[in-house]
Amino acid sequence: MGQEVYVYEGPGAAMVSSNLLLSALQRCLCPRSHSIEHISPQQIKLGKWRESCAALVLGGGYDMGFLKSLGAEGADMIRDYVMQGGTYIGMCAGAYFACDYIEFEKGTKMEVCGDRPLKFYPGKCTGSIVSNFKYDSEQGAAALPITIPAKTLPGFANDCTLQAYVNGGGFFSPNSSRERFPHVQNVQNLALFDTFGGRPPAVVKCDVGQKGGVALLSSPHVDFSAFELDPTDKYLMKFQRELRNDDRVRERFLKSFLELGKLRVKVNSSL
Repeated sequence: MGQEVYVYEGPGAAMVSSNLLLSALQRCLCPRSHSIEHISPQQIKLGKWRESCAALVLGGGYDMGFLKSLGAEGADMIRDYVMQGGTYIGMCAGAYFACDYIEFEKGTKMEVCGDRPLKFYPGKCTGSIVSNFKYDSEQGAAALPITIPAKTLPGFANDCTLQAYVNGGGFFSPNSSRERFPHVQNVQNLALFDTFGGRPPAVVKCDVGQKGGVALLSSPHVDFSAFELDPTDKYLMKFQRELRNDDRVRERFLKSFLELGKLRVKVNSSL
Protein backbone atom coordinates (compact mmCIF):
# COMPACT_ATOMS: atom_id res chain seq x y z
CA MET A 1 0.00 0.00 0.00
CA GLY A 2 1.06 3.60 -0.59
CA GLN A 3 1.73 6.58 1.62
CA GLU A 4 -1.00 9.05 0.63
CA VAL A 5 -3.90 9.68 2.98
CA TYR A 6 -6.85 10.74 0.84
CA VAL A 7 -9.65 12.81 2.38
CA TYR A 8 -12.93 12.80 0.48
CA GLU A 9 -14.02 16.19 -0.83
CA GLY A 10 -17.34 16.47 -2.63
CA PRO A 11 -21.10 16.16 -2.11
CA GLY A 12 -21.79 14.94 1.41
CA ALA A 13 -18.67 16.45 2.98
CA ALA A 14 -19.44 19.38 5.31
CA MET A 15 -16.91 22.20 5.06
CA VAL A 16 -16.40 22.72 8.81
CA SER A 17 -16.06 18.99 9.42
CA SER A 18 -13.60 18.64 6.54
CA ASN A 19 -11.43 21.45 7.84
CA LEU A 20 -11.32 20.04 11.37
CA LEU A 21 -10.62 16.55 10.06
CA LEU A 22 -7.77 17.81 7.88
CA SER A 23 -6.31 19.72 10.82
CA ALA A 24 -6.45 16.59 13.01
CA LEU A 25 -4.67 14.46 10.42
CA GLN A 26 -1.98 17.09 9.92
CA ARG A 27 -1.46 17.31 13.66
CA CYS A 28 -1.31 13.56 14.26
CA LEU A 29 0.26 11.90 11.22
CA CYS A 30 4.00 11.71 10.63
CA PRO A 31 4.74 14.01 7.66
CA ARG A 32 7.79 11.95 6.67
CA SER A 33 5.56 8.93 6.18
CA HIS A 34 2.31 10.39 4.85
CA SER A 35 1.07 13.26 2.78
CA ILE A 36 -2.58 14.28 2.97
CA GLU A 37 -4.56 15.05 -0.18
CA HIS A 38 -8.18 15.70 -1.07
CA ILE A 39 -9.89 13.31 -3.43
CA SER A 40 -13.08 13.85 -5.43
CA PRO A 41 -15.84 11.32 -6.20
CA GLN A 42 -14.70 11.37 -9.84
CA GLN A 43 -11.14 10.47 -8.86
CA ILE A 44 -12.37 7.67 -6.61
CA LYS A 45 -14.34 6.19 -9.51
CA LEU A 46 -11.25 6.17 -11.74
CA GLY A 47 -9.43 4.02 -9.20
CA LYS A 48 -5.85 5.21 -9.81
CA TRP A 49 -5.60 6.44 -6.20
CA ARG A 50 -5.56 2.89 -4.84
CA GLU A 51 -1.92 2.33 -5.81
CA SER A 52 -0.66 5.22 -3.68
CA CYS A 53 -3.25 5.15 -0.90
CA ALA A 54 -2.40 4.48 2.76
CA ALA A 55 -5.94 5.33 3.88
CA LEU A 56 -9.17 6.74 2.49
CA VAL A 57 -11.00 9.02 4.93
CA LEU A 58 -14.64 10.12 4.80
CA GLY A 59 -15.61 12.65 7.44
CA GLY A 60 -18.72 14.39 8.71
CA GLY A 61 -21.57 15.72 6.61
CA TYR A 62 -24.43 13.73 5.13
CA ASP A 63 -24.08 10.21 3.80
CA MET A 64 -26.67 10.62 1.04
CA GLY A 65 -24.18 12.91 -0.65
CA PHE A 66 -21.59 10.11 -0.61
CA LEU A 67 -24.14 7.59 -1.84
CA LYS A 68 -25.32 9.67 -4.79
CA SER A 69 -21.97 11.07 -5.93
CA LEU A 70 -19.97 7.83 -5.63
CA GLY A 71 -22.69 5.51 -6.91
CA ALA A 72 -22.09 1.80 -7.35
CA GLU A 73 -18.89 2.41 -9.31
CA GLY A 74 -17.22 4.44 -6.57
CA ALA A 75 -18.40 2.12 -3.81
CA ASP A 76 -16.99 -0.87 -5.71
CA MET A 77 -13.61 0.88 -5.97
CA ILE A 78 -13.55 1.56 -2.23
CA ARG A 79 -14.66 -1.93 -1.28
CA ASP A 80 -12.09 -3.55 -3.58
CA TYR A 81 -9.34 -1.34 -2.14
CA VAL A 82 -10.13 -2.41 1.43
CA MET A 83 -10.58 -6.07 0.45
CA GLN A 84 -7.06 -5.94 -1.01
CA GLY A 85 -5.63 -4.77 2.32
CA GLY A 86 -6.42 -1.06 2.37
CA THR A 87 -7.67 1.18 5.17
CA TYR A 88 -10.98 3.03 5.30
CA ILE A 89 -11.62 5.59 8.03
CA GLY A 90 -15.14 6.93 8.56
CA MET A 91 -16.08 9.71 10.96
CA CYS A 92 -19.78 10.33 11.68
CA ALA A 93 -21.36 10.41 8.18
CA GLY A 94 -18.40 8.39 6.90
CA ALA A 95 -19.14 5.79 9.57
CA TYR A 96 -22.83 5.59 8.63
CA PHE A 97 -21.84 5.09 4.99
CA ALA A 98 -19.67 2.06 5.84
CA CYS A 99 -22.45 0.10 7.57
CA ASP A 100 -24.79 -2.51 6.13
CA TYR A 101 -27.87 -0.43 6.97
CA ILE A 102 -28.59 2.97 8.50
CA GLU A 103 -31.49 4.58 10.32
CA PHE A 104 -31.18 8.32 10.67
CA GLU A 105 -33.87 10.47 12.31
CA LYS A 106 -36.47 7.79 11.59
CA GLY A 107 -40.03 9.10 11.75
CA THR A 108 -39.03 12.73 11.13
CA LYS A 109 -38.87 14.94 8.04
CA MET A 110 -35.11 14.30 7.94
CA GLU A 111 -35.51 10.49 7.87
CA VAL A 112 -32.85 8.60 5.94
CA CYS A 113 -33.09 4.81 6.15
CA GLY A 114 -31.72 2.12 3.88
CA ASP A 115 -29.00 -0.28 2.80
CA ARG A 116 -25.50 0.96 2.17
CA PRO A 117 -23.07 -0.55 -0.36
CA LEU A 118 -19.75 -0.94 1.49
CA LYS A 119 -21.00 -3.16 4.33
CA PHE A 120 -17.73 -3.04 6.26
CA TYR A 121 -19.71 -3.04 9.51
CA PRO A 122 -22.03 -6.06 9.58
CA GLY A 123 -24.95 -4.26 11.15
CA LYS A 124 -26.78 -0.99 11.57
CA CYS A 125 -25.92 2.54 12.63
CA THR A 126 -28.86 4.31 14.28
CA GLY A 127 -28.96 8.04 14.99
CA SER A 128 -28.98 10.74 15.80
CA ILE A 129 -28.13 9.53 19.28
CA VAL A 130 -28.70 13.10 20.53
CA SER A 131 -32.05 14.84 19.96
CA ASN A 132 -32.66 18.20 18.25
CA PHE A 133 -30.27 17.54 15.35
CA LYS A 134 -30.20 20.24 12.69
CA TYR A 135 -28.02 20.32 9.59
CA ASP A 136 -25.32 23.02 9.49
CA SER A 137 -25.93 23.85 13.15
CA GLU A 138 -24.60 22.95 16.60
CA GLN A 139 -28.16 22.87 17.97
CA GLY A 140 -28.11 19.09 18.41
CA ALA A 141 -24.45 18.80 19.36
CA ALA A 142 -23.37 17.44 22.74
CA ALA A 143 -20.44 16.18 24.75
CA LEU A 144 -21.08 12.52 25.50
CA PRO A 145 -18.95 10.23 27.66
CA ILE A 146 -17.38 7.31 25.82
CA THR A 147 -15.36 4.59 27.51
CA ILE A 148 -12.36 2.86 25.98
CA PRO A 149 -12.24 -0.65 27.49
CA ALA A 150 -9.00 -1.66 29.17
CA LYS A 151 -6.27 -2.95 26.83
CA THR A 152 -8.34 -2.29 23.72
CA LEU A 153 -5.69 0.12 22.46
CA PRO A 154 -1.97 0.54 23.20
CA GLY A 155 -1.49 2.98 26.06
CA PHE A 156 -4.91 2.32 27.58
CA ALA A 157 -4.16 -0.32 30.23
CA ASN A 158 -7.30 0.54 32.21
CA ASP A 159 -10.82 1.63 31.30
CA CYS A 160 -10.67 5.26 30.22
CA THR A 161 -13.63 7.62 29.85
CA LEU A 162 -13.56 10.88 27.91
CA GLN A 163 -16.07 13.44 26.73
CA ALA A 164 -16.49 13.32 22.95
CA TYR A 165 -18.20 15.71 20.54
CA VAL A 166 -21.29 14.24 18.87
CA ASN A 167 -23.53 15.96 16.33
CA GLY A 168 -25.76 13.64 14.32
CA GLY A 169 -23.75 10.50 15.04
CA GLY A 170 -25.38 7.18 15.86
CA PHE A 171 -24.62 3.95 17.64
CA PHE A 172 -23.65 0.61 16.12
CA SER A 173 -25.64 -2.61 16.51
CA PRO A 174 -24.49 -5.88 14.89
CA ASN A 175 -26.67 -7.95 12.62
CA SER A 176 -27.47 -11.36 14.07
CA SER A 177 -27.03 -12.99 10.63
CA ARG A 178 -23.26 -12.83 10.39
CA GLU A 179 -23.21 -15.40 7.58
CA ARG A 180 -24.36 -12.56 5.31
CA PHE A 181 -20.98 -10.90 5.80
CA PRO A 182 -18.28 -13.49 5.01
CA HIS A 183 -15.88 -10.68 4.03
CA VAL A 184 -15.84 -9.32 7.62
CA GLN A 185 -13.35 -11.34 9.65
CA ASN A 186 -13.79 -9.62 13.00
CA VAL A 187 -15.36 -6.58 14.69
CA GLN A 188 -13.81 -4.97 17.76
CA ASN A 189 -15.54 -2.34 19.87
CA LEU A 190 -13.00 0.38 20.58
CA ALA A 191 -15.26 2.69 22.61
CA LEU A 192 -18.75 2.53 24.12
CA PHE A 193 -21.43 5.12 24.82
CA ASP A 194 -21.78 5.19 28.61
CA THR A 195 -25.09 6.98 29.09
CA PHE A 196 -27.32 4.72 26.99
CA GLY A 197 -28.86 1.38 27.85
CA GLY A 198 -26.68 -1.57 26.94
CA ARG A 199 -23.67 0.72 26.42
CA PRO A 200 -23.77 0.47 22.60
CA PRO A 201 -20.59 0.74 20.51
CA ALA A 202 -19.48 4.26 19.60
CA VAL A 203 -16.25 3.40 17.77
CA VAL A 204 -15.48 0.11 16.00
CA LYS A 205 -12.70 -1.60 14.06
CA CYS A 206 -13.69 -4.02 11.31
CA ASP A 207 -11.21 -6.48 9.79
CA VAL A 208 -12.19 -6.86 6.15
CA GLY A 209 -11.12 -9.51 3.65
CA GLN A 210 -8.23 -11.95 3.78
CA LYS A 211 -5.42 -9.45 3.12
CA GLY A 212 -5.48 -7.25 6.22
CA GLY A 213 -8.06 -4.67 5.18
CA VAL A 214 -9.34 -2.41 7.96
CA ALA A 215 -12.37 -0.16 8.40
CA LEU A 216 -12.19 2.21 11.38
CA LEU A 217 -15.54 3.82 12.15
CA SER A 218 -16.28 6.49 14.75
CA SER A 219 -19.71 7.92 15.48
CA PRO A 220 -18.36 10.71 17.73
CA HIS A 221 -16.01 13.21 16.15
CA VAL A 222 -12.84 12.02 17.85
CA ASP A 223 -11.09 13.99 15.12
CA PHE A 224 -12.35 17.35 16.43
CA SER A 225 -10.11 19.27 18.80
CA ALA A 226 -12.14 21.24 21.34
CA PHE A 227 -9.70 24.11 20.91
CA GLU A 228 -10.67 24.49 17.25
CA LEU A 229 -14.43 24.62 17.79
CA ASP A 230 -16.15 28.01 17.61
CA PRO A 231 -15.89 29.51 21.13
CA THR A 232 -18.68 32.00 20.38
CA ASP A 233 -21.32 29.46 19.35
CA LYS A 234 -24.15 29.57 21.89
CA TYR A 235 -24.70 25.80 21.75
CA LEU A 236 -21.03 24.82 21.96
CA MET A 237 -20.47 27.16 24.89
CA LYS A 238 -22.60 24.85 27.04
CA PHE A 239 -20.09 21.99 26.94
CA GLN A 240 -16.87 23.23 25.37
CA ARG A 241 -15.04 23.27 28.70
CA GLU A 242 -15.81 19.56 29.20
CA LEU A 243 -14.34 18.78 25.80
CA ARG A 244 -11.24 20.89 26.46
CA ASN A 245 -10.59 19.10 29.74
CA ASP A 246 -10.37 15.79 27.88
CA ASP A 247 -8.71 16.99 24.69
CA ARG A 248 -5.30 15.47 25.39
CA VAL A 249 -6.86 12.07 26.08
CA ARG A 250 -9.00 12.42 22.93
CA GLU A 251 -5.92 13.09 20.82
CA ARG A 252 -4.08 10.16 22.36
CA PHE A 253 -7.08 7.99 21.49
CA LEU A 254 -7.17 9.38 17.94
CA LYS A 255 -3.51 8.59 17.37
CA SER A 256 -3.94 5.01 18.62
CA PHE A 257 -7.04 4.76 16.40
CA LEU A 258 -5.05 5.87 13.36
CA GLU A 259 -2.27 3.40 14.17
CA LEU A 260 -4.84 0.59 13.98
CA GLY A 261 -5.28 1.70 10.37
CA LYS A 262 -1.58 1.04 9.72
CA LEU A 263 -0.73 4.74 9.69
CA ARG A 264 2.38 6.24 11.28
CA VAL A 265 1.74 9.01 13.79
CA LYS A 266 3.90 11.67 15.38
CA VAL A 267 5.50 10.77 18.67
CA ASN A 268 4.41 14.13 20.09
CA SER A 269 1.97 16.75 18.86
CA SER A 270 0.88 19.96 20.48
CA LEU A 271 -2.77 20.82 21.01
